[in-house]
Amino acid sequence: LHGPSVCAMALRVNDADCAVARARALLAPEWRERVGEGERRIPAVRAPDGTLIYLVQPDPSGRSIYDDDFDLSEPPAGNPPLLDAIDHVVQALPSGRMDSFVLFYRSVFGFLPEQLWELPDPYGLIRSRAMVSPDGSVRLPLNISESRQTATGAFVSTSAGAGVHHVAFATNAILEAAAAAT
Repeated sequence: LHGPSVCAMALRVNDADCAVARARALLAPEWRERVGEGERRIPAVRAPDGTLIYLVQPDPSGRSIYDDDFDLSEPPAGNPPLLDAIDHVVQALPSGRMDSFVLFYRSVFGFLPEQLWELPDPYGLIRSRAMVSPDGSVRLPLNISESRQTATGAFVSTSAGAGVHHVAFATNAILEAAAAAT
């Protein structure tokens, strides 16, 4: 069985228009959605696999899209949130596509590539290189595998191409978070 998939990501930026202009200059396509009444235009670009990457910035008043489009109410007293932040988002890539994604994240967003790692899987090796924002706040491991039987290879085969394989969250209460998720 295949669960829900991630069709888009968002990155917080200081100047979305500048980021879109840079992406366009580097031939990364811009994406424009129809904007309905009461909705805010959210600039976006497409990654090499077509994944939408929205560029979120506060408006001049300091409000972000999260303030307008999501219910950010505090958890009930005595129930602190169990998940602190997103630790990393892993993208599974078809074999031979690592370089294009490294170039995309490096040139468009200024992310820095970390060392290439070979990770063992019961059905073969997974090669992984994390792209990290200059301030370290965003970490995007890029995984490829020659084998269609590894977790990465099976994901790429099932989803007919690259995509977000998983999202990992940071927590200081792993047992409680796991119990709450079941």
